Amino acid sequence: MIRIAIAEDDPQCFAQLERYIGDYGRETGRAFQVTHYGDGEDLVERYKPGFDLILMDVEMPFMDGMTAAGYIREKDPEVVIVFVTNLAQYAIQGYSVNALDYILKPVSYFSFSQRLGRALQYVKKKEDACITVAVRGGAVKLEVNAIFYIERLGLAGQCLFMMLTDALPLWLWLPCMAAAVGMMLALIAACCDMPLASAGYCTVRAFLLAEFAASLEWQLYSYALFALGWQEMGAGRAALAVGMLAGVYAAVFLGMYGLEKRRDDPRAAMTFQLRELGSPALIALACFFLSNLSFVYRDAPFTGSQLTDIYNIRTLVDLAGVAMLYAYHVQRCELYMQRELDAIQNILQNQYAQYRQSRESIEVINHKYHDLKHQIAVLRAEPDAGRRSAYLDGMEEEIRDYEAQNKTGNSVLDTVLTGKSLYCARHGIELTCIADGGKLAFMD
Repeated sequence: MIRIAIAEDDPQCFAQLERYIGDYGRETGRAFQVTHYGDGEDLVERYKPGFDLILMDVEMPFMDGMTAAGYIREKDPEVVIVFVTNLAQYAIQGYSVNALDYILKPVSYFSFSQRLGRALQYVKKKEDACITVAVRGGAVKLEVNAIFYIERLGLAGQCLFMMLTDALPLWLWLPCMAAAVGMMLALIAACCDMPLASAGYCTVRAFLLAEFAASLEWQLYSYALFALGWQEMGAGRAALAVGMLAGVYAAVFLGMYGLEKRRDDPRAAMTFQLRELGSPALIALACFFLSNLSFVYRDAPFTGSQLTDIYNIRTLVDLAGVAMLYAYHVQRCELYMQRELDAIQNILQNQYAQYRQSRESIEVINHKYHDLKHQIAVLRAEPDAGRRSAYLDGMEEEIRDYEAQNKTGNSVLDTVLTGKSLYCARHGIELTCIADGGKLAFMD
């Protein structure tokens, strides 16, 4: 059951959104529970975390949607927010509250279904978020939300696997590393609410970051032992190893966490298709093989024979790989934001073009109105009944031509043709159109 809150002060707009949600549920076989809030203030006062999606109107009388979304984010940072607004410029402000998307009014079902389908990719679906665990006598399904220790057990399992495979022959090294990456992917996919391709991207970055942390820790530890002469520490050597391990890993992972936290990238930018994993995966594989090549071949190009050279090559190559993947991530998010801004700019330009067209249409109508006043004055002053009748017949013929020209059986198409015909009349262009608007009845 997917729980949706709709904050909308217009009863007709709420009824339309509720009807669209019902239609979408029947098409996709999903179950929805819809709760209505008549204003942003009402939503904030009565809100309790547990909703999967909020459809938020922006312009409401007591508290606008942007302000309400800010309060909601303090209570529930995970809920997906989609704004429903008349003006596209509000979409830019939506990024300040980490809104996923926006829908422009008047809302068509096609646009709504596309946006809703996109939003549901980020919704935690209880009926889908489960795993099957084999038990004695069969299998049981466990909800992901009810699992608390899988992450720690998964990390412990990975550490145990790496320890058990440490002494295996060299030819088993690559299969063991592939198995470790597979375990990492399974852990991320099980613990995070994201598509499998997105989990793969996170796995690539996590794997290379872990390689860099391990390489840096081992290099600093070796430097402390051999270059600084700490190998004679005796019992303190174990404490040094543990302290170095904890300090380096904490510095590396907290540093990357700080970089990611400062950016606050939109979650939609993390939606990956399988074909998009090629570039980051290639970067990670290249860095992994180059950084570890010296352990296998000492006399090959791009390798070193001295221990310090091997450590330097591994650490620097892994660092370069982490930097390249971070740059790739930043560039991807910026390109996504740029596409969103371009789409908003395109909508604004279309709105301005529609405004100009409406203004020109009004000018044409005013011109026709002015001509009609003069024609009526001429008719009143015309003493000849025959000529007066001929004038009236001509005016009726023009009206019939106009009605026939713009009555296609589809109101949307009639509106478009009316605007175009007025534009053509203003510029001295003769427009002829033959259309059966009934054929477009399937479009909302």
